[in-house]
Amino acid sequence: MIKLDVREYKGFRTEFFITPKVKEFLEEKNIDIKSIIPNNWYLYEADLFDYTDEILDKNFKIVYFGIVEKVNKDLTEKGFEEKFNYEEADDLNPKGIALLKIPANPPFAIKYKKLIDRKKNVRN
Repeated sequence: MIKLDVREYKGFRTEFFITPKVKEFLEEKNIDIKSIIPNNWYLYEADLFDYTDEILDKNFKIVYFGIVEKVNKDLTEKGFEEKFNYEEADDLNPKGIALLKIPANPPFAIKYKKLIDRKKNVRN
């Protein structure tokens, strides 16, 4: 994985990562990789805080790991996913995958996982 950025907001910290194949795909489409990272208010107030304990969980990781180029009528997808290692217990949305829609021509979506960084969080 390639580290993209680190964002901090009101005592919270999130590291952003991208897999090599997703990075290559975005570069081929001339998409500014840093532009896929949401602003701090949206990232925390409208998204992460809905999934987590704001008192205990202060550190997060977001990993961009796949591309959906098209969803067929039978709900199968055209695109790809890259495997990466993470603990299932750290996944903030274990039953689903978050998608970031990109208004390119043709449009596509980026798959990403929201993870708690338990190694950096201190729990009693």
